[in-house]
Amino acid sequence: MCAFLAFAWLSWFHSRELLATALGHTLLAWIALFRLLRAAGRLLFFGDRTARTWAFFAAFLLGALLYAWPWFMI
Repeated sequence: MCAFLAFAWLSWFHSRELLATALGHTLLAWIALFRLLRAAGRLLFFGDRTARTWAFFAAFLLGALLYAWPWFMI
């Protein structure tokens, strides 16, 4: 929970730095990787039995794509 709040704070209050600097791009890549691992972990540990698991998987995957978006724009 604390990591998600930190990511949100960085995204809202330091978005210009995240998009304009090499360190910001690296941090965005790590956040995207964290989200991808979180999505994979969701399926691995909880299985694909319920719609709730798939909803969380989709949310984490969408988050990973949004954080990785600047890498596609380079």
